[in-house]
Amino acid sequence: MKKNLLSVAVAASAAGVASLSTAQMYLNSEGTGEALVFPFYSAQGGNDTYIQIGNTTSHYKAVRVRVVEGKAGLGAAEFNLYLSPEDHFSFAITSDGDGARMLTGDSSCTVPQITGPVSFSDALWGGADESREQMGYLEVIEMGQIAATSDTAADI
Repeated sequence: MKKNLLSVAVAASAAGVASLSTAQMYLNSEGTGEALVFPFYSAQGGNDTYIQIGNTTSHYKAVRVRVVEGKAGLGAAEFNLYLSPEDHFSFAITSDGDGARMLTGDSSCTVPQITGPVSFSDALWGGADESREQMGYLEVIEMGQIAATSDTAADI
């Protein structure tokens, strides 16, 4: 009798834990959201990767963009991007000799300001292997919305 009661208790607790983990997931039916991962970029072998980040809303947005090398997940470049309503930001990742760099002609507001090519940094892994910059992934995370009547929105 005790074995049967114990089995029921274990099964009930396992079902409760399983239902908690799935309750946290939400998928927007429009395919939009506050976080985006570009799972792969490559500047190896003459390849270029073209990225476009769009704000599909009527709100001003503050976004964090982080370029991550593929070997150990270390940051190679990162910046804040500020987008006005219905705005977009486009750039390419291309080879920079042994490493990689970002190229854009876009005039969107960024911090630090991007005015020309941005070479990726190998400082986090000691500069021993620049080729690590040529392949990885990107994280784009919305930091928040900016009030349309604010000075920041006017600057964007």
